[in-house]
Amino acid sequence: MAFIRISGTGLDAILEPLKSPSHSGNWLFAAEATAVLGTNGAPAIPSLIPALQNTNASVREKALDALSAIHMSPEFSVPAILPLVAAANTNAGQRATALTILRNFGPSARAMVPVTTLLQALQDPDQNIRIHATNALRQIDPEAARKAGVDSGDDHN
Repeated sequence: MAFIRISGTGLDAILEPLKSPSHSGNWLFAAEATAVLGTNGAPAIPSLIPALQNTNASVREKALDALSAIHMSPEFSVPAILPLVAAANTNAGQRATALTILRNFGPSARAMVPVTTLLQALQDPDQNIRIHATNALRQIDPEAARKAGVDSGDDHN
């Protein structure tokens, strides 16, 4: 934030490096700065979403962190995040973060998150993934959670 105020360049100073994840150092710094902006970082969403498919795990993680902090535009963010929840993604940390972001969107994500995706994650061998899937299902679709036998207790992390 101080950089934007000092330089007078506004959000463009952060958005420009996000257009080129191949320069990962600059990209990671810009993604981190975007996360600090919270909802004010919403203009970065179109640059963050493609980064979720980047081969660099650090780029994917920072994109997830920034999208989580921005917490806007579920119609764009949720479909892009869903593939990271799949068991095919062997990075348990990314899967847990993706489930947390979906949980945080709550009922606004219901139409975009197939219940079957969350039910599959409830069966994951990794207990942490099961916990995050339970929390996501409770927040996104409480009725489906009840039908799946997930109690309505407090979220656990």
